[in-house]
Amino acid sequence: MGAYGFLAGRTAEQANATNLGLYDQHASLQWTQDHIGLFGGDKTRVTAMGESAGGGSIMAQLIAFGGKQDPLFRKAIVQSPAFLPAIDRDGVLETTFKAFEREAGCAGKGLPCLSSVPTSVIAKANTNVIKAAPPGSFAFGPSSDGAFIRQPPSVEYYTGNFFQGMESLIMSHTTDEPYMFASAEITNQKQLDDYEQNFLPSDPAVQEVIQNHTRQFPDVQSALKELIQGSSFTCNVRYMTQNFAGKTWNMQYSKGRGTHGSDIAPTFFSTHSTLTSLIGIINPDIKKIGPSLQSYFASYITTGDPNAARLDSTTPDMPKPSNPDAESLGPILNVDDKFTLVANDEDTTLNQCDFWNNVITGATNTLGYAPPDAVGQSTIQASNPSSRFFGIGQIASNSSVAGGIVAASLKVEKISNIGNGHRVGATFLLVLLAVFASLV
Repeated sequence: MGAYGFLAGRTAEQANATNLGLYDQHASLQWTQDHIGLFGGDKTRVTAMGESAGGGSIMAQLIAFGGKQDPLFRKAIVQSPAFLPAIDRDGVLETTFKAFEREAGCAGKGLPCLSSVPTSVIAKANTNVIKAAPPGSFAFGPSSDGAFIRQPPSVEYYTGNFFQGMESLIMSHTTDEPYMFASAEITNQKQLDDYEQNFLPSDPAVQEVIQNHTRQFPDVQSALKELIQGSSFTCNVRYMTQNFAGKTWNMQYSKGRGTHGSDIAPTFFSTHSTLTSLIGIINPDIKKIGPSLQSYFASYITTGDPNAARLDSTTPDMPKPSNPDAESLGPILNVDDKFTLVANDEDTTLNQCDFWNNVITGATNTLGYAPPDAVGQSTIQASNPSSRFFGIGQIASNSSVAGGIVAASLKVEKISNIGNGHRVGATFLLVLLAVFASLV
């Protein structure tokens, strides 16, 4: 999706053109609310399910406008929630927007120019900017904009600015999330330091804290993997488990190496699908794991409990962590060739996740992007944490939080036509955000 759904930075903010993919998702959820009854569904029992960017999208929908917008679902299955800390609205995010303008032949001309050039030019510009991004990053994605995403999700969760009406969630991650994103090209400390400055704000106080942390690891690749895992993946599971305390069932997927995305095949395995059937032939274990894993999800979607209506009685119940504030979350369900219970989740430790939340909060405050009513606590000191915050009133004055989807629909219809009027609305499918409504 790239620039089609996730332009960011001050110029895009002033054009009311940020995080359009998230508005499209919300519009899709509103469609479900409006029409699911025609299919025999119950709009009060909608479950959102997302993996990777889809899981990160669920995180974002739950903090929309400081948690004041109804996400239009009450249950969620969140697998490997990915959310990169895109914070620097005047710096990195604006620089990326300007690069996109140049690639499209619209340097300094903004959205009026971008909306007038052929779609082929937009597509090429999108591809070129993404290719030029630092290894393991994507240039575009959900970003802080002072409106839909006022500040990074972890900060909104820990300042209490998230939707409070969720009934429950299933939280999941794989056991080696960072493997495919840790570039083998980064082999020395200088390269790691450069990566850190591109990945997170280059403010000296922030970078000092990060570098003191990553230099404790035995080698550069271990430090890089810790940076990626803690800042963008597994700690998101911890943040949501803590803030939805007592409402989450937790699991991890460890089959094989447990790489990011490896749980997709068993999640969607079906003998009626040519693609997944082929995967089942290549890897027969997926054919065995799939039905049992799907049984938890089907039970959760239909009853609100992953264990209540499971068809597979040979696997253990998916547990709720006994103490979401403990150093290690546990017990959790481990999905491998066999389904077992693990006492402690070693990928979401309190120490690791407190560190990354402290960094992300400190970066937000130091750059001055914290909403005045939601300044998070950090050991990284900031003289004026809200000095550069411009939010809903300044950037999206034509929108009303109380208007919910009405405001979102207006924004989507007004802005998301980049290139000869072609509608941009595929984000819902791209991020694997699936919406279910239990049938009556």
